This record gives sequence, C-alpha cells and structure tokens, in this order.
Amino acid sequence: MVWQGASASAVPAADRFDWFDQVVANALAPVALRPLDAAAFHAEGAVLDLGEAQISRFSYSPVGSRRTSGLIRKRDPEQYQLGLGVPRSRTVDLPTDGRWKPPVDS
Repeated sequence: MVWQGASASAVPAADRFDWFDQVVANALAPVALRPLDAAAFHAEGAVLDLGEAQISRFSYSPVGSRRTSGLIRKRDPEQYQLGLGVPRSRTVDLPTDGRWKPPVDS
C-alpha cells in the first residue's frame, strides 16, 4: 500500500483552484467550493487505496464549501464517507442546510 499524491504547485497558478476542485470531486464527492483567495491558492493531497475502502488526505488554502442536494445525488448512494477536519488557523463550518458560510479566524 502506497500513498499516491499530487500538489497544486505542479499546476500553473491560474489553474490551481480549478485543479483542486476536480481532485476533490473525483477523490471524494462533488462539492461547490469557493476559494477565499484564488490568486494565492495552494493545495496538496494524497490517496491510499485499501480495496473496499480509501483514505484521502488534503491540505489546502481556505475555502468555503457546500453540498447541494443535486451534488449529493451525483455520487453513489451506497458510498459512505467519514471526514475529519483538522483546522490550523480557521474553523471548519459544514452546514447541512445548504447555506454557504466562509471560514472565520479562530
């Protein structure tokens, strides 16, 4: 078992956020993401494939996110995900009512 990863630093600066958006959609689930500073955006991630299960880890610049019912329906309803957000200097706010809230300084 080997972690396979990638970094936005390998992508032109103007394309880094779009790259990250696609990586998250493919590795986890479709999510409406909004960067707080697209010009300075940076991200990296890695995936460990365990057969029936997968472990993903990401580190990224501040973003806002939301999952609409339409985005939720785009993935396999039999797929379960467990997420652990570990904030460094910002709080993690994951509203389930569809309202987008930007991260706030802690």
